[in-house]
Amino acid sequence: MVVVALVVCLSWDIAPYLVFRDPASVTNSSPFIGIASNVGVMFWLTGGSVCIFTYAVCRNDSKGAESLRFLKAAGILSIVMMADDLFMLHESAGDFVDGAENGLLVGYGVTLLWILIRFRDVIRRTDSLILLAALLFLGLSAAVDLMQPLVQRRIGEWRILIEDGAKFVGIACWSSYLVLTCKKVVVNSHTFA
Repeated sequence: MVVVALVVCLSWDIAPYLVFRDPASVTNSSPFIGIASNVGVMFWLTGGSVCIFTYAVCRNDSKGAESLRFLKAAGILSIVMMADDLFMLHESAGDFVDGAENGLLVGYGVTLLWILIRFRDVIRRTDSLILLAALLFLGLSAAVDLMQPLVQRRIGEWRILIEDGAKFVGIACWSSYLVLTCKKVVVNSHTFA
């Protein structure tokens, strides 16, 4: 990480303290700045890590092979979403390539849709009500994000509460769903029998 930070500092002429210090400290702001976003990143990481760990531990269990492939795909998507949130990838992609922000959002949506279709039989055997809640809240957040100017004109700064509040609840539901699904896979695994 230190090497990556050094490369970032040298490549973009950024002072090292801006890379290593906490943003609230650098900006002399409240430590609560971005707290919901930071906790959301932790939720993405929790769901993704538990999925990848479950896959790694149980991967030799042929009985649950399809469930494990689902967890691996959902885990990878969760880690990618965590990186997007943490480094604001889709927000800043447009600075480098026109249309990249929407392209990334569409890519995430297509990947999620592929996972839902490809693993629908696995999903049917899980506590899918939590997954449905996650999809509804994340979908609301994405819709508000895609229609930002219109929503901003209609409701002003309340847009942030709707967009980011829905996203936070969606991420929490998604992570909860994945952790509960992982628990079910581990409990039913022959690896631990």
